[in-house]
Amino acid sequence: MPPVQPSKPEFGVRGLAGTAIFCAYNQSTLVQGASHSLASRTSNPGIKAAYSACASITDTVGEKVTLALNSWGEGNYGDAEKQLRSARQSDIPSCRDKLNDAFNRAGNPPLPADLGAKFKGLLALVTVAEQIVEQIR
Repeated sequence: MPPVQPSKPEFGVRGLAGTAIFCAYNQSTLVQGASHSLASRTSNPGIKAAYSACASITDTVGEKVTLALNSWGEGNYGDAEKQLRSARQSDIPSCRDKLNDAFNRAGNPPLPADLGAKFKGLLALVTVAEQIVEQIR
């Protein structure tokens, strides 16, 4: 479901919060796509298993950030904050670590730097968006 856009332009802290949530939404989409691409290109069962374990986390984060963006667009800032908190509390760092461990056990180089950075960026953007929304409530 595509995210809902606010019915009118928002400025100041409200505009910043909406932008931060939208950035987290985009980053979530990038992480999901990059993780899936990585899993589809490898034949290593350990890496595929780590990806499967991470897929539920990244899918949950993506769903929560999308719900936050939709709530924001509808003016329901309390629910947006709740969804962002839930996304942040998903174990994004352990997902990145599981993939990195699988790469190391397979004798491969560590997790590709761009994917590791995407995970870090996702956690940072979700955290920033949540903190900005908290200031509005």
